Amino acid sequence: MTQDFTAAPSLSPATYRAPWFGPSAGSESVVVPGRVELVANRKLSFALHGIELHDDGVVMQLELKRVIPWMPDPYDPKSWTPSFHRYIPRAGRLPSVIAPEVLRFGIRYPDGREAWNIDPGPWALEPDEEPEHPVLVSLGGTQAPLHWEQTFWLWPRPPELTLQAILEWGFAGIPNATATLPLS
Repeated sequence: MTQDFTAAPSLSPATYRAPWFGPSAGSESVVVPGRVELVANRKLSFALHGIELHDDGVVMQLELKRVIPWMPDPYDPKSWTPSFHRYIPRAGRLPSVIAPEVLRFGIRYPDGREAWNIDPGPWALEPDEEPEHPVLVSLGGTQAPLHWEQTFWLWPRPPELTLQAILEWGFAGIPNATATLPLS
């Protein structure tokens, strides 16, 4: 049996990706120059950069730089890197509260709506169901001993060009840090 590889595949509803999961393939974006510092102290800094405005959402990169590398406890996986998991399983069960080692990153829209990395993602929705609130989805990241970066997709794109970024990380002594995120 031979297959013709010259014909372009057709996009069926099965291959369609909803806009709240990330930028659509081939979508054009406008890059917002600069960095927005959320936290900067003697031990670490958090900043947002790599901001791209798409028609239906915003791509942004959250970056952590450390002055002193973590000295991870080889028996404690949560000490290796900031955790972006909502729950950290202990003894085979889910805790009822979010652990302090979980980094909480959120975006507040001008109308007060918020999207957080710890919110349940849109994965539990039915294929034709749209989220009722803004969505912040991780698109992947990198890490090294002194540098860590995570890329996020924020949906929907806000009509106003200013957002508020929020960072909370009890494990690192950051109870609540906010910064204005200009998108122009």
